[in-house]
Amino acid sequence: MKFHSIPLHFIVLSTIIVIIVLFFTGSRTEVSAINPSITPHTTRITSSPNTKLQDFAGTWYSHGAALIIQTNGDAIYTARTYSWCNTDTPQPCDTIQNNTIISGIRMELQFTQVRGDVAYGTVLKSTVGHIGSPVSLTRAHDHTARFTDVTSTSPRVLCDLYAPAGHCGA
Repeated sequence: MKFHSIPLHFIVLSTIIVIIVLFFTGSRTEVSAINPSITPHTTRITSSPNTKLQDFAGTWYSHGAALIIQTNGDAIYTARTYSWCNTDTPQPCDTIQNNTIISGIRMELQFTQVRGDVAYGTVLKSTVGHIGSPVSLTRAHDHTARFTDVTSTSPRVLCDLYAPAGHCGA
């Protein structure tokens, strides 16, 4: 039996293809890593990217919260409750799994409309209820935005990845 070695250019090409595939399919993995209990919604109100929604797409964050918006308006929001789950704690509450804090507030959202600097959407699934309730994200010109949902007493300031250091917490 004779063994042949695999040419180096074949290995390099295969590696590049794997990296490209992972890059273009990575957004669902990121969402699952942040929210292991929420599977992204597959029935969409819009199936193609909305050019206005593309301006809002990406990761928005603050200390203890993250909002990830896809170009088609699908979004996942997570936030800490800062209350640890135990027998006396009402839901939602935060947990620890494998040394990772799992945020108690998790929402699956669908953004469908943009007017000016505001994207409007709806809660599709949530650990805090309010299914069907409106949400909005209002962009500012300093790479920050205000996220508003019915559970908020005031809008939560979120930053994109280009916001100045210190705007959105640790």
